[in-house]
Amino acid sequence: QGLPIGKESAQQFHQAITEAMRTSDFSAQVSIKSVDDLAEARLFLTKDRQAGFAIMPDGDIVSVFNAKGSKHKHVSYALVQLAVEQGGKRLDAFDTFLPGIYSALGFKPVARVRWRVEFAPPNWNKETYTKFNHGEPDVVLMVHDPTYMGPHTGGTLYETYEEAAAAQARALEHKGTP
Repeated sequence: QGLPIGKESAQQFHQAITEAMRTSDFSAQVSIKSVDDLAEARLFLTKDRQAGFAIMPDGDIVSVFNAKGSKHKHVSYALVQLAVEQGGKRLDAFDTFLPGIYSALGFKPVARVRWRVEFAPPNWNKETYTKFNHGEPDVVLMVHDPTYMGPHTGGTLYETYEEAAAAQARALEHKGTP
């Protein structure tokens, strides 16, 4: 269900995602935005607060989550589909299993940035993600293209996240081509 935009909803969402990610093995790849950032976002939570996502004002889909052990198995697909229906246009993900989920839903990889340890989430454990480039996966920037049926690999490599984000913005303007 969608929550009203504002600080109170942002606090509810922040509490739900923080609690859900405490026990998740893969929580490091889920971005937990601040309450202030979330106050301007469109927020969605399941009634039991075990899964949800946010759409930032610019159409960026962030904080897609599902609590470990929740009854919502494989709900990420449905959450991202709903996010697109609600105006989500783009997202970023570490090159783990997430880009595979997102590309199956019409997200095209348009840019990427190599792993840089100085930008790693504080709770990143390379052993948890070892099968993804030895625990150092690229960041993949994707745009929604309902006609896209391609692989989750690809995207032009950029030196900085800012350059990659600019390419992602151009891709949104030009229907998937940066």
